Amino acid sequence: MLEVKNPWTKLNARVIGKWHKKIKKDKVLEKISLYEGKKEPNLWIVVQPPIVHVSCKNLETASKLVVYARNSGFKESGIFFANSKRVMVEIRSSEKTSIPLVLNGKKMLNEQNFNELIEYLNNLLENLKLKIERLEKNFSNLQN
Repeated sequence: MLEVKNPWTKLNARVIGKWHKKIKKDKVLEKISLYEGKKEPNLWIVVQPPIVHVSCKNLETASKLVVYARNSGFKESGIFFANSKRVMVEIRSSEKTSIPLVLNGKKMLNEQNFNELIEYLNNLLENLKLKIERLEKNFSNLQN
């Protein structure tokens, strides 16, 4: 959860809440109540995809790693740097979202929509965890 005018400009952004497990509705409502009626800053809930950087010894290993990552659901994975010593791979998923909770002091969601949002976000987090588990399993196959 970010306190910021717009989530795509990280300048002056402040992290207000962070969850790696199930999001509790009451914790989010508590934060929202602090921003209602304030003209600025805005309050956003942001989900960013997991990103992993891996240094590989050669292009062949890096290419295999990218295939395993993409087969695990990390579709935005690829090689992003190479020199004579190493090849760098970025493993990245595509799931991301930025949703305003309070804009210009106004709460953006009614209770029903808020409940649906929390359910959506928790499902998204669970799917990302499963994707990471699948990646770990595929990595263990790469090492064998």
